[in-house]
Amino acid sequence: MRSPAFWRSLSETLVLPHYGALSQRPALTAALNWYRAIDLEASLELPPVSVPTTFVWSTADVAIGRAAAERCAAYVKADYRFVELDGISHWIPDEAPVELARAITDRVRSVSA
Repeated sequence: MRSPAFWRSLSETLVLPHYGALSQRPALTAALNWYRAIDLEASLELPPVSVPTTFVWSTADVAIGRAAAERCAAYVKADYRFVELDGISHWIPDEAPVELARAITDRVRSVSA
């Protein structure tokens, strides 16, 4: 199977479940509607996030660049953590599940203590 460029960093084994899910019309429609619903103008009027936040970003992400990822901190008025994963693509849960789980559990522990 030849994957589109966006999926190329994932092995065929990791891509197949995504293809399977998105080949179902309701799932594909829902995924596309998430993007269709984004109102960039209205989002500029949203207040800053006021809960502890962790942004997990990866250096090989083709969808979210470093500048955009780092700018998210300006929209959080609470404890903010930026976790950078080196060499991982946009598909962090597929490629680095242990590292992602660690970032999440570290955050939960820090606000639960």
